Amino acid sequence: MIRFSVILPLYNKANYVRKSIESILEQTYKEFEIVVVNDGSTDNSIEVVSQFDDSRIQIFTKENGGVSAARNYGIEKAQYEYIAFLDADDLWLPDYLETIKGMIEQYPQAGLYATTYTTIDSLGNKCSRTSSKLSPGETLFVKDYCKSIITGEIYQIGTDSVCVKKEFFNITGGFRVGIKRGEDIDMWLRLSFVSPVVWKNEPKTLYNLDTENNAMAGYTSKAHFPYKEFVPFWEWYSYSSSIYLKMYTNRKLLWLFKQSNFKDKMRILLKINWFHFLSHFLYSLTHK
Repeated sequence: MIRFSVILPLYNKANYVRKSIESILEQTYKEFEIVVVNDGSTDNSIEVVSQFDDSRIQIFTKENGGVSAARNYGIEKAQYEYIAFLDADDLWLPDYLETIKGMIEQYPQAGLYATTYTTIDSLGNKCSRTSSKLSPGETLFVKDYCKSIITGEIYQIGTDSVCVKKEFFNITGGFRVGIKRGEDIDMWLRLSFVSPVVWKNEPKTLYNLDTENNAMAGYTSKAHFPYKEFVPFWEWYSYSSSIYLKMYTNRKLLWLFKQSNFKDKMRILLKINWFHFLSHFLYSLTHK
């Protein structure tokens, strides 16, 4: 039987966590546990969670260490083989786990499964991250994750819409601790080199962009963030010899450069391996 451990890191999300947990409990597929990791919340978040009377909800409390440490802690405590994630201010559609279960049954040899997702900004505007190169609802067995992103076949995986076979975290290690932004995309990238990715072109999760204590809050504005808060994208060059990884890395470096203020732009320029950057940038221009 396929069973899921749902990791829900919790830090000061009293205004949102009830709806997030309700979206899990309302799943059409019921074989799961919810591992709530209270990451040193100072509001009444934990009191809100404690109001649920469901034996599948396990609550653990630790000192505040950031979302990566909280997720890693949750993975350690998880009882089941398949690990799913939901942030405490986001939502699943009722058939999310049912959909993932079907993908696992169709491609049991993989270890990384993801659907697309819908983002919601502070004005209520929604944007579904679906691929125009695949049919709506089409499921794709992805052998080269970076290539599929570069060619526009799929979108980058979102944390709330991914499920991972637990054993693969033992191979790659967990989320990078001490990083506030990009720790999730780094995790899925590393996992993609040890497991095929199964990707469904259908949004099954709702991702709020601008809630309190959201690491992505402000991305829809012109706000700048210190570059040291981000995963050091330039290190990705060493992950693999894949030309598509190099191109994907270049894309992220350009994005980070545009996102940064003037001083951080100069710091980023000093971090870049210019041989890698220019050679693979030229390759991308000639292989469109």
